[in-house]
Amino acid sequence: MDLLGGVLIDDLGGHSWHVAICSMTCFIAMSLRWLLRSPEILEQAAKNATEEEYFQRILKEQDMSKFGGESESYRWTQTNAEIEVSVPLQPYIRAKDVHCSILPNQILLSVASKPILQGPLLRKVCPDECDWSIEGRGASRSLKLTLLKAEPTQGSQHWTNVIKIPE
Repeated sequence: MDLLGGVLIDDLGGHSWHVAICSMTCFIAMSLRWLLRSPEILEQAAKNATEEEYFQRILKEQDMSKFGGESESYRWTQTNAEIEVSVPLQPYIRAKDVHCSILPNQILLSVASKPILQGPLLRKVCPDECDWSIEGRGASRSLKLTLLKAEPTQGSQHWTNVIKIPE
């Protein structure tokens, strides 16, 4: 005589064990389903999530457009690995009018002898991996400067500016 899930199993026939086990499996599945819907259980599961899972969930919900900025002469955006600077250009500007010098901690970008970005970078970049190009035609021409971050960033670690602002 055995006890299975509170049911006395004594005189069950050949396939009755199978029925009893299936019934218990269904009971357990329904109990787990109810437990997992409980707010206390969900709250405890959230507390047990690792910090990495927590931050990844937050980052997926973040609007990446707020991780950039604008000045009077350029706009910039960023991804985890790159900073992209966009400078509107007059139709007559050519590549020979652009001067760009990038060091790990320093930048000088000028167009037609007018400084656009000049000074210490907020953080280090990989100068050999940075580049610029002129894109578009006519009034919609722009210079696109791509800076490869030496260290990728995420969320609150993203750059707050391209150039260090004196304190």
